[in-house]
Amino acid sequence: DEAGFELGTGGEVFGGAVFLSGVGQWLLGRAVNLPRSLCLWAAALFMLSGNLANKFSDGNLAHILSYPWVPLALTFTWLALRDRRPGWVALASLCTAMPVFAGNYEYFLFVLLAGLATALARGAFAGFEARSWQPALATVALYAGIVALAVGLASVRLLPTLVDVLPTMVKYPFQREGSLSPYTALSFILRHLPSWEGKPTNWEWYSFLGPVPFLGLVFLYLAWRQREARQHVVVFGALGLASLLLIAQAYPYSPFYWLSQVLPLWNAFRNPMRALVLTTCALITLGAIGFAFWRTQGWWAYLKTGVLAGGVLMVFVINGYVLYASGPQPAAGGVLPPRHDARPAITWLRQHDTGVFYVQAYEQAPGEGQKPPPAHYDLLNAHIKILDVRYGWYPTVSPAIWKVPAPGLRGLASDPPPLKLQAKYMLVPAGQSQVFAAQGYRLAATVDGWDVVETDAALPYAFVLPPGASPEARSVRPAKVDALQSGRILVTAVAEPGDRVIALETFYPGWTVEVDGRTAGDAVNYRGVVSAQALPGEHRYTFEYEPASAKWGLALSLAAAGVLLGLFVASRRSRAPSL
Repeated sequence: DEAGFELGTGGEVFGGAVFLSGVGQWLLGRAVNLPRSLCLWAAALFMLSGNLANKFSDGNLAHILSYPWVPLALTFTWLALRDRRPGWVALASLCTAMPVFAGNYEYFLFVLLAGLATALARGAFAGFEARSWQPALATVALYAGIVALAVGLASVRLLPTLVDVLPTMVKYPFQREGSLSPYTALSFILRHLPSWEGKPTNWEWYSFLGPVPFLGLVFLYLAWRQREARQHVVVFGALGLASLLLIAQAYPYSPFYWLSQVLPLWNAFRNPMRALVLTTCALITLGAIGFAFWRTQGWWAYLKTGVLAGGVLMVFVINGYVLYASGPQPAAGGVLPPRHDARPAITWLRQHDTGVFYVQAYEQAPGEGQKPPPAHYDLLNAHIKILDVRYGWYPTVSPAIWKVPAPGLRGLASDPPPLKLQAKYMLVPAGQSQVFAAQGYRLAATVDGWDVVETDAALPYAFVLPPGASPEARSVRPAKVDALQSGRILVTAVAEPGDRVIALETFYPGWTVEVDGRTAGDAVNYRGVVSAQALPGEHRYTFEYEPASAKWGLALSLAAAGVLLGLFVASRRSRAPSL
């Protein structure tokens, strides 16, 4: 199940992402004509960088799976713009779309912006040389075709998200949070900042690469003398500058500052510092280009080799320590159990309560009077939230998440406001459960270093709400959940006239309901969750999520896949592309 996947196979996922990241950066180096030795150096730096290391320590699976597609999309976009071969266009579109299927729309945005910066720089360079606008316009038009095909491929997930999910669930707009000046952002790459309790204080934005890639920039003036290398410097310099301006969007000198004023949807992407992945990719590539033109002989050659090897070793040791230190962390109550050790407690919960329930796990309980830290898991019967995972959205507390709405976005207004739900169970380190006693939780068991606490105040997953009653545990009648699948909920409920059947699943436009197998129309948004008017007596209710946007998205994806296949066939008939 999803919980077992997150808790048990993280190492395999991380290893695969590391390997694929190295492959992507290697191919990018080959695409810009770097020697194989420097391609290997660049691949090692990118796959060991703090960007990926800390996303693993944070358990952010969507970022880990999306990380390799940055260099891969850049590689094939560059080759498509340079050689204009159908095969490269197809691969560029496919790699650009992949972050959406990995569940990370931020990285999809980053890849699109990286490709746009590359296309504009390549077009400007070609137009300047030809003293004509035609090469520039042709380059931008080709990239527009790549984007159109990528969006078409991703439409099966992208369209429902844009049409139904995103306007309904709005995350906190970042606007000013997580946005730093370019100088400060580069400091996150250049130096390893002090840590607190074994974890970097800048854990969300940690991107350590050390000073060696910056040293390679010194020799770019040598690369500038050669036309082809000069073009690469222009392109990846533009990418680095664009990424830093994206990070600095809290400042009026950044064009993205004004974009956020004009386009409110932009504010749904919360943390611009995550764009450091583009900065590190550009920096590594530029540094490698510089080192390629540092011609050395004799003992200078040994010095160059030592500098390059030392840079990789530094990144390996320091970021390896970050991974190691992000396991058990010291605290006043002793050593906290690492995340994967929650599995025995979850197994005990399944035996203790076979029904459907919410459970949250904390690696550290809050201090007295303090706000609880973010829960590391939000599990539904020990499964990650079903529907939200389907579209790459991860609520942190309940299925009815309304954050601070960005201005101009269409929200589903509800009066009274969305339900404030609480977990039926919580997992906290052993000996720290008393912190939650004031919230009505009691100790149910202690299992392998975890206290399992429960409360009777939590709403059941499915229940019947009498007319005029408040949605509280003491006022509702639990309903039986017969089946729970992705986008499909089967509930058996006994109701009286005027009652409402409710399932604690996030409401999006597109939920329908059947009663005893007969269509009963659309489900109703009740304070952020799915509901339907009940019929008297015992009946079976089937809530199903089938938005029209998903059908249109599937049709667009199939059409784009047909175009992609046609491009591959065309590439086979022409001269086979090669790096």
